[in-house]
Amino acid sequence: MDTVISQDAKINEKEEEEEEEEIPCNNRFAKEEEEEEEIPCNNRFASKVFRRDTMARKLDGPDSNDVDYDVSSSDEEEEEPKQPKKRIPIRSGLAQRIQRRDTMAKKIDAPEPVDDIPNQTAAERRKIMHRVSLKLERKLSERPLPEELQERNILKTENAESISKENMEQTRKVLLRKLSFRPTISELKDKQIIKFNDYVEVTEAEMYDRKGEKPWTKLTPAEKALIRKELNDFKATEMDVHAESRIYTRFHRP
Repeated sequence: MDTVISQDAKINEKEEEEEEEEIPCNNRFAKEEEEEEEIPCNNRFASKVFRRDTMARKLDGPDSNDVDYDVSSSDEEEEEPKQPKKRIPIRSGLAQRIQRRDTMAKKIDAPEPVDDIPNQTAAERRKIMHRVSLKLERKLSERPLPEELQERNILKTENAESISKENMEQTRKVLLRKLSFRPTISELKDKQIIKFNDYVEVTEAEMYDRKGEKPWTKLTPAEKALIRKELNDFKATEMDVHAESRIYTRFHRP
């Protein structure tokens, strides 16, 4: 019996020691869980997951080569006081294309147009325009008189065809008369229709025998005699020579 009691006591002591060892371990995990709940986004993983608008900075800011971005932890960002963001001029082409343009807001906020005509309200101007439109409609509805149409050459008279035929006949006669009279050369020269070098007087010329026009070294004696005879005839009959100088005229031998 004593051995059994001692064994039971030992077992109980071991169980108590195991419980004592488990208690501080559980308390440690519980404390860690409480710390995690109390301090959000302070651990290393949260700082990695934290969002950084680097693309927005690149679009809104200058070129990426000239800017050094601040990649600090989330604790430093929370500690720094919030300051109003300065608007950086847009340089890149993509940022200029996607930039917001408040054109509609400008149109809505624009003041109402002021009347350009002084001493006249919009209602008075509307009345004047209505009166002018009535006058124009009345003018268009009126049919013009035949005399007005004839003056404007819109309405033709009854004998318009006969008058046109007479005019055509008169012009035809005038043209035929002008063509029948052929102007002289002097009139054309006076009116500068033809120049003096355009008109050449043509005279008739005798037909000459051109057999002797080959080179003189290849002429036959008969051809040479024919040439001498032609020259003698020309000097005797056609060449004008003074009567006193005729004795000095030289003739070729036949």
